[in-house]
Amino acid sequence: MKSLSISDFWLQSCRRRSVLLSLVSSYCHNLVELEVKNAWLSVENLSPMPMLTSLTLESVRLDDKLLVRLNKCFPNLKFLNLIGVSAHSFQHQL
Repeated sequence: MKSLSISDFWLQSCRRRSVLLSLVSSYCHNLVELEVKNAWLSVENLSPMPMLTSLTLESVRLDDKLLVRLNKCFPNLKFLNLIGVSAHSFQHQL
């Protein structure tokens, strides 16, 4: 598989973080193009995807760590499309 597009049901997905990226990165090693819509994405257990060149995130809430991990996990990314994306920062209380 070279291309994958996934959309979640926003009313449910905005309340819980999705492990979608870790699942895709674990099983779709030859993926070149990925599109994700309507999700709150987590970077936990994200594996490198060296073949990925195009990533589109639409109506997505991101953990603030995702943007930092993009360069490490997607080293050959040429196209990054962010449409209606918001970053969510977690504050840990001591």
